[in-house]
Amino acid sequence: MSVNFLDPQIWVAISFILFFALFGSMLWNKIKKFLDDKILDIKNDIEEAKMLHDEAKKLLSSETIKYQALDGEINKIINVSKKESNDLLIENKKRIELEIANLEKSSNDKIKMLEQQIIIEIKEAVSKEAINLVIKKLKTNMNERVSSIVLDDSQEEIKKSLKNIDQL
Repeated sequence: MSVNFLDPQIWVAISFILFFALFGSMLWNKIKKFLDDKILDIKNDIEEAKMLHDEAKKLLSSETIKYQALDGEINKIINVSKKESNDLLIENKKRIELEIANLEKSSNDKIKMLEQQIIIEIKEAVSKEAINLVIKKLKTNMNERVSSIVLDDSQEEIKKSLKNIDQL
């Protein structure tokens, strides 16, 4: 096989080979540098994404811990509020029961006082009526002199009896 140097295809092939031989390494270095830079950029982006991912995990972890702490605080506050409201309910219930007992005692005292007052009024009315009846009876049955002596004695005894009754 012989090479015909007059053939233009040969010269195109030789120039193509010479072009790549002279400028190929330069072109290859440019392409290689471009690809290496792109690879480095992608690696940097991946590293940055990993760092952001790790920061996000840490942030999520810290926020989860904060959330759990807040949830615990909320539960404490709720439990304390329930206890305080229950204590307040019990305290108010005791106050109401005490107030009811006081009102009941006061009412019973007023009723007893009214009963005693009515009894005294009835005794006075009965005593007055008895004295009037005795005086009428004595006036009709006795003469004046005897009746005034008896009347005076009777009045004295009745007064003493009334004093004894009042003391009861």
